[in-house]
Amino acid sequence: MSVIKRKYICKKDEEERFGLTQSELKALLHALDQSLLVAIFDREGVYQYVNSKFCEVSQYGKRELLGKDQSILDSGCHSKKFLEKMWRTIISGNTWKGELRNRRKGGSFFWVGTTITPFLNGRKPDQYLMIQTDITKYKMAEERARYLTQYDPLTGIPNRTQFNDFLTHALAEAEKHQQSMAILVLDLDRFKMTNDRLGHTIGDQVLEMVAGRLRKCLREIDLVARMGGDEFAILLPDISKDQDLILLTERIFNTLEHPFQIESHEIMIKGSFGISSYPNDGEDAETLLKNAELAMYDAKKEGKGRARFYVPQLHKRLHQTLKIETALSHAIELEELELYYQPLVSLRTGEIVGMEALLRWDRPGIGLISPEEFIPIAEETGLILPIGEWVLKTACEQNRVWQGNGHVALTIAVNVSSLQFEQEDFVEMVALVIKETCLEAHSLKLEMTESLFLKNTERIIERLHRLKDMGLKLSIDDFGTGYSSLGYLKRFPIDSLKIDRSFINGIAENEDDAVLAKTIIALAHNLRLDVIAEGIETEEQLIFLQEHQCDIGQGYLFSRPVPSENAGTLLTKKSYRRKETKYW
Repeated sequence: MSVIKRKYICKKDEEERFGLTQSELKALLHALDQSLLVAIFDREGVYQYVNSKFCEVSQYGKRELLGKDQSILDSGCHSKKFLEKMWRTIISGNTWKGELRNRRKGGSFFWVGTTITPFLNGRKPDQYLMIQTDITKYKMAEERARYLTQYDPLTGIPNRTQFNDFLTHALAEAEKHQQSMAILVLDLDRFKMTNDRLGHTIGDQVLEMVAGRLRKCLREIDLVARMGGDEFAILLPDISKDQDLILLTERIFNTLEHPFQIESHEIMIKGSFGISSYPNDGEDAETLLKNAELAMYDAKKEGKGRARFYVPQLHKRLHQTLKIETALSHAIELEELELYYQPLVSLRTGEIVGMEALLRWDRPGIGLISPEEFIPIAEETGLILPIGEWVLKTACEQNRVWQGNGHVALTIAVNVSSLQFEQEDFVEMVALVIKETCLEAHSLKLEMTESLFLKNTERIIERLHRLKDMGLKLSIDDFGTGYSSLGYLKRFPIDSLKIDRSFINGIAENEDDAVLAKTIIALAHNLRLDVIAEGIETEEQLIFLQEHQCDIGQGYLFSRPVPSENAGTLLTKKSYRRKETKYW
């Protein structure tokens, strides 16, 4: 038979065997070589054949692999038991399927989904065909997902899930060995303000640096976790003395006191701690963590930058807070909220030039509740938004009534919380209230605390300009108690500064308070702003402020806050230019 005829018959046999033409078969083999790792090894694990893809992924050349056993790719990641089971399977003539983690020539790891099929020679296999798929990317994604379920991706420390797992295990060990342990919950004070002012990128760097400093303060057996946002938790196994806990919190306070230097910013961060201990404050993970958080919230209410141990009375306070929150949510519809008004008096003429609207809550069976008690709860729960809108509308309606009675130049001042101001539709809401109440915009003054101006400055300025363009008057409340840069004042379209009452209290006898008050008055006038002094209670305070050209005064010396009908009487009957009044 001729060579040509023999080649033709072989080619025909292959086509009949595979159902493919010779060119199609070559294309298939090429595709397999591009996508699959293929190797043949003997009973000793020595490679006898490897394809191009096997070499590409392992980073070894064919000459480096052929004649070598599989240990050349050993990563050391698989147990002896795992490998023995694989070999028992294929030696017995069965196919093995699984995942292998190998090591490349360069030292890095790669994962392959593997199928090993024995070539049977009689009853015993003497060669094995190994076909593998590179699943490294899939395994890396799987490991990343598993990592994220246990660790915080920003700081690299455990997250809430892993903290709870460690805490449960630590409690079991503490019970078994009759040991005490403690939990510290740390919340960073004013971190949101830093985040808003400097941006999330710098805020994230602060959190990373805080995590690093916390780790350095702890023992090897302790655990620190990021619970979310700017809250951290610390697990302290085998610790029983309160004094040890106090020393630890002092150490953490000290390390946080050092400024965080990021780019050109020197950032000061403080924190508030809550502490609970096992077994005194709880015997399960949920109770201990909840009680530590309660103590932390109590520390923040006390003025922040503090540490508090859990005490059972905190539950009573929480219960009281929840009761107030529930009652407050219905206070508007039940008409329990009321506005009182306090006169704003010109210190030059003695005339009432405005009224400040002050919120009061009269609960049936309880009486008036202090704003200091319910306003923080309203802000924490978001109830301040509907309440704030009600206050604004009610105050504008009342001023419209007074103006209709002849007090046409009267201004109504309304306090605005930061949470209100930050709402996207705040400016639109104010415009709608003015329209619905038919009040001239220049008759409304919005007072905002100084801390608001520390936030996203450009956004704040843009909103202030929109309000100013509408014709409203704008004032910074409690000036001098916040942290605003004086350089920003010229950028804000504001009309007045209100000196905080803490500076007014001592101006007649305390030289420092007097200097501060004079400085604020001079600063405001140089910026062409009016100055309002609140908390005037004595004749000496009034005379001092008049001598230094303060524009407007407010305080008990003139009138306490009174209901609307009493305020109307003040406007029509009471004059601060009576003969017996010597100040004008």
